[in-house]
Amino acid sequence: MTATNILGQTRLACGSPRDAIELFGRSVALGARLGPSVGLLVGEAWFGLCEAHDENGDFEALAVAVDRARAVVAELGPDHRLRVDVTYWEAILAATSGRLAETERALERALAIAKQGSTHDDAMELKVRHTLGAVYRAQQRYGDAEAILESLLPEVGKRLGSRHERYALTLQGLARVRRMQGRLSEAEALLYEALEGIQRSRGREAVATAAVLNDLGLVVSDLGRSDEARAYFVQALEIAQRLLPWAHSVVGHYVNNLASLFCDRGLYSDAEPLHRRALEIHKAIHGTRSPQVALALNNVAHCVAWQGRFLEANALYEDALETVNSSAEVNLDILALVLSNLGDLKAAEGDVTAAERHYRRAIEVRNSFQGPDIPDLVWPLRRLADLRVIRHDLDDAERCLQRAMAICKTAKQRYDGILDDLAALYGRRGMRSQAEAFAAQAQAQRTALPNRQSN
Repeated sequence: MTATNILGQTRLACGSPRDAIELFGRSVALGARLGPSVGLLVGEAWFGLCEAHDENGDFEALAVAVDRARAVVAELGPDHRLRVDVTYWEAILAATSGRLAETERALERALAIAKQGSTHDDAMELKVRHTLGAVYRAQQRYGDAEAILESLLPEVGKRLGSRHERYALTLQGLARVRRMQGRLSEAEALLYEALEGIQRSRGREAVATAAVLNDLGLVVSDLGRSDEARAYFVQALEIAQRLLPWAHSVVGHYVNNLASLFCDRGLYSDAEPLHRRALEIHKAIHGTRSPQVALALNNVAHCVAWQGRFLEANALYEDALETVNSSAEVNLDILALVLSNLGDLKAAEGDVTAAERHYRRAIEVRNSFQGPDIPDLVWPLRRLADLRVIRHDLDDAERCLQRAMAICKTAKQRYDGILDDLAALYGRRGMRSQAEAFAAQAQAQRTALPNRQSN
């Protein structure tokens, strides 16, 4: 059993989760025949299955594996070291459903267990802290994510060495935070270092390698180097397609990123079939009524709208709204995104009243579950300001822009675009000196931060 478990971990490290599932399954079956004397090895096999099912995108199987692992560890005793693994995988299971607050609480419990003297596990502690940083990033708490990952990096280097895979994964996590902060050149440099480390530990043909390549595609796309971005996205997608089932969330994600790049380049006829392919993948994985399908419908609608097919786009957005609202657990992040994009569509159609209604609802939804200082609020606030200008309510427009700028300052994001909007607003008021001051601030920020993404 020990050898089979090690071989399963090796197959995981080589990017072959399906092979790992077969191997860990053999260990579990053998353990059932041998009885309680091999409980530890059975528990380790179940945790191997947790990791393999997670990487394979089979979250129903992951839930079963977590439940079985929990039962095995309970038999090993209340103070066994594998308790931290149970709690960690309970956190991951919550994350697969978008329950980030629950995920955070479970990770904090896992961290407390990992630090206990009787069960202290350096490697697991570092893994939990890394995942906690990823949760902070998903919650758009970029300052918290940055702090935990920056403190983690030297510790990983000291405890495990800078050539350990965990060091490369921490670099990748920090790069993702840097990208969301708009610090694109820093993110790119971190990802090149992470790619070297991942390829050294897992090889060029691995799911983890594809993830770094995909991240590089996102960063260089943000930097305006679309040809490079396309090459990275294609590489990532080709690796994922070779290693994972066709109906896998990672494959759908990479297909969507390539489609979004085509949209950014105005190649909507190339993008649309890819977005529709991603939609079919998510329907196959999650069924027709799920947040993932709602997001895929939103992406198809966005692409269709840019081709001027407003009636079709409107129907797709409405379908996305109905889908997310009818899900077993409403994903408020996706709901807010669809509402904001529907606002964009109504504004393009000239329906100012409907556009305002959707933007305000999107802002209300985000405030309800993320708070008032989330960067995702910047876009609907700026668009709402545009509509308030159309209605000649310049005071309300300024309030929207000032709030958007305050959010960017808190998140340490560039906001020269908002300064340009304020300059135009004050120009409308005939306040020339203030307009020129805002325009000068915008230009100074563009000069000082040329490689940061703008709001």
